[in-house]
Amino acid sequence: MKTCSALLLFVLACIGCSSARTEHSAPTRAFSSLTAEDLDICEALFRHQFPPKVAGRDPRSTFFISLFGDDPSDEFLRRFSDYSVPVKKGSQFRQGPTFHFGISSMKVLSPDAAEAEGGYYRGPLAAALFRYYLKKENGIWICYRVEGLGVSRVRQPNHITSLDAGTALCFGVARGLHAVSGSPRDTLP
Repeated sequence: MKTCSALLLFVLACIGCSSARTEHSAPTRAFSSLTAEDLDICEALFRHQFPPKVAGRDPRSTFFISLFGDDPSDEFLRRFSDYSVPVKKGSQFRQGPTFHFGISSMKVLSPDAAEAEGGYYRGPLAAALFRYYLKKENGIWICYRVEGLGVSRVRQPNHITSLDAGTALCFGVARGLHAVSGSPRDTLP
């Protein structure tokens, strides 16, 4: 359990550090500073991140979300009340049949374009970081492109390494090699 907690902290730190070292990233912002348009972008991105095949697979499944390292407001969480899996604040995350999704940085490029970095953590061999490209079509934000930035994996038995950069990602020996094909949903266990 101690190793899992340490890895979660490491993954979240890598998400934050990754956004600091790329030229595309915007500085981290406080949740309270987000505009209504920013929140619409974040909602669209989380809905894109949530894997649809999880619903119904395990009734204990829960999604936890964080925005720029902070918990979202209760009002923001209510946006997901229609989702088939409960969505809760990231600070309540506990490892199990759950996912912790996060957005670490976001930049609005124009009234109809944005990009963001974020990813998910499920366990030591199921954590990844992505860059997302979003556009507004007919008044609705959609994610149209995803770039893989890194994933947790095993290099030696029982030795978890840092996130490795690249768009061809793997989950270690047990999961085999999985290429990112436009969506983090394709790489989730």
